[in-house]
Amino acid sequence: MTKEEQKQIRKWLSSYRILKRTVQLKEKHLEDFISIMYNPIKQTIVKTVSAKDWEQDISVSIMNKIEKIYLEIIEDLKQDLVNMKQQMQEIFDVINSLNNYERSVCFNRYILGCSWNDIAAQIGYEVRQCQRFDLSAIRNIAKNYSGNFYDVINKY
Repeated sequence: MTKEEQKQIRKWLSSYRILKRTVQLKEKHLEDFISIMYNPIKQTIVKTVSAKDWEQDISVSIMNKIEKIYLEIIEDLKQDLVNMKQQMQEIFDVINSLNNYERSVCFNRYILGCSWNDIAAQIGYEVRQCQRFDLSAIRNIAKNYSGNFYDVINKY
């Protein structure tokens, strides 16, 4: 395994924290979009439909098109959230498949974002030994995927 492959695996594992923050922001964005943009349009359509005026028929038609666009945006946001959560779960599962020390080091390093000194203090080993556990974990991850790792990284 090359240093570049190790770097890519570490980068993929580190993406967990970025994904977690992005999911939180997207969920807030989706919630805001629905409450600020979609719900008022929907309420306006309901109020306008009751009238039988020709101009209001055009208004309803336009609002229905806007509603359709908004629904597509909402579905796209929801699908993005599903994809990001799947990737987060895959990273979490890969880390959970490691042995105890490797799992502990990787969880603290890539999921929680702890420093090497914090990890060493928490599990009671020297910093260098924790880094060896990390390297061992990276090698095990690469071995377990046996060539499919790049498919996993590039899937998202």
